[in-house]
Amino acid sequence: QVLEGGQFGPGMSIATNIPSSLLHYLDDDNANLAPAMIYSYRVTVSNSVGSDTSEYVSITLPEAAPESISAPALINKTSTSITVSVSPPTTPNGLITQYTL
Repeated sequence: QVLEGGQFGPGMSIATNIPSSLLHYLDDDNANLAPAMIYSYRVTVSNSVGSDTSEYVSITLPEAAPESISAPALINKTSTSITVSVSPPTTPNGLITQYTL
């Protein structure tokens, strides 16, 4: 949120809470940021006298569904069992917790 100078007087503090679900994850190059990654940000405020910069704060973006999942490969089959090989997704977008065949 950008606040224009003069909207708030000396000694006023502003807290803005934006749910992560409403954020559009863009970096300075307008490239999408990756899910489940940690990013650090800081704020610089300026007026005609000078500027000050906050400490960094880190946020972790929410996980997203895995991408680029390969089909399982059949390794062996018998009349009572099959053996398959599963490769992890190319882009897991978070922690893989289970595979279901």
